[in-house]
Amino acid sequence: MNIFIVRHGETEWNRIGLVQGRADNPLNENGILACKQLQTLFDQKEFQALIMSPLRRTIHTGLILTENAIVEDYRLDPRIIEKDFGISDGKPIEERHLNYPNGHAPGEESYKLVRKRMIIAFKSYVKRYDKDILVISHGAAIAALMKEVSPEFDRTFVRLKNNSLTVLDGKTLEVKAFDLIGDEAAQWMKDNYK
Repeated sequence: MNIFIVRHGETEWNRIGLVQGRADNPLNENGILACKQLQTLFDQKEFQALIMSPLRRTIHTGLILTENAIVEDYRLDPRIIEKDFGISDGKPIEERHLNYPNGHAPGEESYKLVRKRMIIAFKSYVKRYDKDILVISHGAAIAALMKEVSPEFDRTFVRLKNNSLTVLDGKTLEVKAFDLIGDEAAQWMKDNYK
């Protein structure tokens, strides 16, 4: 069993470099196009579940990616929603880093809490499912999970690209692949996914 994790496609706030957090922004045209290109990786693949954060950008990404896949169950899971960046939402990313270098803007969810809710969610998936699943989440949330399951990521700044593919072992949560896009993702699927 594999857990395929995809960061949602691009939104306008991603494109212009604004902190997005819980803002419920839709995919932009580039985001939709990139999702349609990534979709071919999942054509005719079977998933026991498609699990998505309850924001529009993740739901739209998931539905595009699985248009030609075989999915048994569709679920929204609020535990895998993006980190709440508090008053930084909607502000330039550089401004957030300058004003709050330690990530503690007023109203901001602690990274420790993001890590906790993400690992709880993924441990529940391991218990519930025994076949491949596809999960659509967010950059900071997926990075928090990576840090929780693999200590080597804990010492580095992890930033995932839009539409990137990360793959975990569905039993151990070991990271098999991380932040793959385009040809890298296609090659990994060709080499590892039967």
